Amino acid sequence: MKVFIDSNILVSHLIYEHPHHEKAVTILNQLLDDEATLVLSPQIIGEAYAISTSPKRVEKPLSLEQFQSMVLSFLSDPAVDFVSPGIHAMRLALETGVKTNAISYKIFDLILYGTMLEHGITKIATINVKHFRNLEGIELVPIP
Repeated sequence: MKVFIDSNILVSHLIYEHPHHEKAVTILNQLLDDEATLVLSPQIIGEAYAISTSPKRVEKPLSLEQFQSMVLSFLSDPAVDFVSPGIHAMRLALETGVKTNAISYKIFDLILYGTMLEHGITKIATINVKHFRNLEGIELVPIP
């Protein structure tokens, strides 16, 4: 089973003081116990970088070196896979955007959605369930 990991799970996991840290750790540990493959994309790494290293977004941001070390360690785990969006993902994102009247920053979640479908991934772990709840063909990992 492959499970796409949203940036909010990755950020919460990396920042120990984050209010959702324990929740993210529990989710990831449960997925690993279930022998799931955790899937990330360049967008997830970019979003996590932008949030985790910003003093405007988190109380105690990670240094660039901390982020680099932690993420490279995470990515080197054999239970982690890395996928990139292609043209099919972009078509799906744009088509879904038109169909659902999604404007502005909602496109970023739709690109993740398109990337998932392009790679045959049907499950996503996210704290922002409302962003993905009504998208066809995927299911949300239950949040403890």
